[in-house]
Amino acid sequence: LIKLHEIEEMRKALVINVQAVQNDLYTVNKPLTDNIDFIVGNMIRLEESARICTTCHHAPPVYKRLINIQSLINKYGSALSRYLTGSANSERIEKLKVAAEEVGNSVLMLTKDMSHKASDNIVIITNITAQRLKYVRMILLFTLIATFSLSIVIAFKLIRFITTPVNEILKATRMITSGNYDAKVAYEDNTEFGEVARNFNAMSAAIQEGYEKIQGEMASRIKVEETLKKSEKFLNTIFDSIHDPFCIIDREYRIIKVNEAYTEMRKTTISSLIGRRCYEVLQEKNRVCEDCIVEKCFRSKDPCAKDKLLSFSDNTKIWLEIYTYPIVDREGSVTHVIEYSRDISGRKHAEEERKAAEERIVFNTLHDSLTDLPNRNLFYDYLRYAISRTKRHSDYLFAVLFLDIDRFKVFNDSMGHATGDEALLEISRRLKDSIRSEDKIARYGGDEFVILLEELKNEEEAVYIAERIQENIARQFDMKQFEILITASIGITFNTIGYEKPEDILRDADIAMYCAKNRGKGHIEIFNKKMFERTLAKIQLEANLRQAIKQNEFQLFYQPIISMKSGKIAGLEALIRWRHPVRGLISPLEFIPLAEETGLIIYIGEWVLDEACRQMKIWQEKYSEKSHLTISVNISSKQLFPNIIKLVGEAIEKYMLAPNTLVLEITESMLMENAAHVEPLLSKLKEMQVRIHIDDFGTGYSSLSYLHQFPIDALKIDRSFIKKADIGENYKIAKAIASLAHALNMEVVAEGIETEKQLAFVKSLGCEYVQGYLISKPVDSKAIEALLEQKEVFSELPDPFLLRT
Repeated sequence: LIKLHEIEEMRKALVINVQAVQNDLYTVNKPLTDNIDFIVGNMIRLEESARICTTCHHAPPVYKRLINIQSLINKYGSALSRYLTGSANSERIEKLKVAAEEVGNSVLMLTKDMSHKASDNIVIITNITAQRLKYVRMILLFTLIATFSLSIVIAFKLIRFITTPVNEILKATRMITSGNYDAKVAYEDNTEFGEVARNFNAMSAAIQEGYEKIQGEMASRIKVEETLKKSEKFLNTIFDSIHDPFCIIDREYRIIKVNEAYTEMRKTTISSLIGRRCYEVLQEKNRVCEDCIVEKCFRSKDPCAKDKLLSFSDNTKIWLEIYTYPIVDREGSVTHVIEYSRDISGRKHAEEERKAAEERIVFNTLHDSLTDLPNRNLFYDYLRYAISRTKRHSDYLFAVLFLDIDRFKVFNDSMGHATGDEALLEISRRLKDSIRSEDKIARYGGDEFVILLEELKNEEEAVYIAERIQENIARQFDMKQFEILITASIGITFNTIGYEKPEDILRDADIAMYCAKNRGKGHIEIFNKKMFERTLAKIQLEANLRQAIKQNEFQLFYQPIISMKSGKIAGLEALIRWRHPVRGLISPLEFIPLAEETGLIIYIGEWVLDEACRQMKIWQEKYSEKSHLTISVNISSKQLFPNIIKLVGEAIEKYMLAPNTLVLEITESMLMENAAHVEPLLSKLKEMQVRIHIDDFGTGYSSLSYLHQFPIDALKIDRSFIKKADIGENYKIAKAIASLAHALNMEVVAEGIETEKQLAFVKSLGCEYVQGYLISKPVDSKAIEALLEQKEVFSELPDPFLLRT
């Protein structure tokens, strides 16, 4: 059937090409020749297909027709050839053309007739084939249905045969997995599943038996381990209770155990001994020496003894009598050696050592252990002798210098105590080089030194020596590849005041030193009675301040912060006041520096933070329409570290403040001096939605490379720039601060506004907020509520500086 369709397609192509030749008879050109070649080739393929088709059992009568068509095509080709190769005689050409056309028409008629008969045969054969295919489909359908039904029956039988034993085995397996090792399979038959079930039950019984044995062995092992632990603990107790020093050494000459007496005698630690070879620690050599009694004990398996002189880095020496005892295993090999030692220094050099020890004790009692300078006890003796000379010789003049290294604690903490000790040694050497041979110097404690200048010609000579001391100390220090500059503050007092006790002289010199330190780094101050009076007042103020904390004598005042854009109260700065029961209201400028110095600022700061948050919560509930209000609290450096996150978090949680309500104000110096530690603290505060303002900006040292890294919301221009805005430099600095803040996406608060001229000045700078006496002095909470309740409070100020609710 397929071949018949192919023949039909080729026949159609043959008709098309013959018609094309007929049309081209009058146009002799290359396409005519190509069509003739195609006809011949197509005829050959038709003949081949027809021949194949006749070999099938439904051979159609196509081949005979093709033979006739082929003979006509051969004639047609000959006629065309004659026509194509004919002479130029027009009559002859016309005859040849007609002859070729007649043959071509015959081919077309025969081919078309073949088409009708072939199409009929194709239809007949197609119908027969369709009937046979339909029959085959029905047979296949019945076969599939029967096969599917049989498969269902077989599958059901197999499921019942396989599933039941598998489920039993799976159930038993799960029981064993859960710890029930005596689980059994109940399924039994003579199939492979029955054999698996029997083997499984045998395996389960074996597992149960093995598990019970393991449990018994584990219980026994636990008892053994507990016994061993008790024995080890008991041995360690005995080991540590031995007062004489001894250690245990293994075959590799490594120290594996020592007692406390051993480390104390060697002046070292256990960690520095354990694991090290004994000849490295005991003999300070990199190999076993010839007379090593540990090596001799391993080799001879006998106890050995030896006397040894032990020297230490502090030049102390002791004589030891050392014994070694072998520990032998069952095979007779020495596995370890016990070394036992005893101090016999007294027996060898009893008198010499006793005398040296006494001298050392006396020296240590009167001298500083680090610098070997006289200590305060010995210096007191020097002062007593000087005071006694004053009583005998009225013209005798001496001075006491009290010297303190500026910011030494910061240096010591940052560079390390070892570097700090090295610096103190260098300072003590420079002090010795700065004074005269008859003068006395002592380390008073920490970074403080005292100097007794005797036989002075006049007071100016003492000042000259003090200046020379400062010059020598200020010379560059080279430590750990760093160039360090150190300065000292010096207080001076003279015996002309008429002292009776050394304590009074040192007290007044100390007072003078603190006055020098308050002036700044590297100053000198001579004591006078006014200093003493101020110190007494300061001591009294400190006592009153401590009492004020206990009695809760503090009160918060609030100063409004005004928005330049709206003229409304945008926030309130909380400012502490001290209501002294006798002196009345005390300014924070008087007691806050003392609180910072004494550390009392921590307690005061915690109270301010709590009280400000409490009051703000009251205002938030009372004036719900003023949700934009903020409360600003000043934070000191001692508050900032290390508990500020905890304190702020507790205050916010305690009073449930609205987000972005609390503002913390820190100073510029706090930010820059502790940049590495402050940055993570500020980041955590920002995560808690706390705002950060930099107070008094422009008065301290700033680093622009650091400033942009901090999460700062606003800069507060210090009042000193506002007060003297008419001075060119101040104007430039204030303008630069405002420009810097805006460039870093920060807002600007101008404080200390007292005149309308200053107000116009900060307005020209583009400041977002202002505060100052022109708007309002700091007032108590009731006065603030009166301002919040009025619609227009400062109507005399030019618009937009009308405070509106």
